[in-house]
Amino acid sequence: MQDVVNKEVILRTKVRCSGKDLPSTRQTSNVRGDLDKLVNQLHKCITRTVKYIILLKRYAYL
Repeated sequence: MQDVVNKEVILRTKVRCSGKDLPSTRQTSNVRGDLDKLVNQLHKCITRTVKYIILLKRYAYL
């Protein structure tokens, strides 16, 4: 999951950078699309982790 977080940080930096690094609107849109995909992937990982934690806590009380 850490690799997904690292990729997200890199893409967020690219989105925030000046126009020199991303000269076209198309490139900016591509980076934002990639960022959205990573955020969705990270959300799925977090959701899955929370489900496992809840299950572990339930079974710990049995």
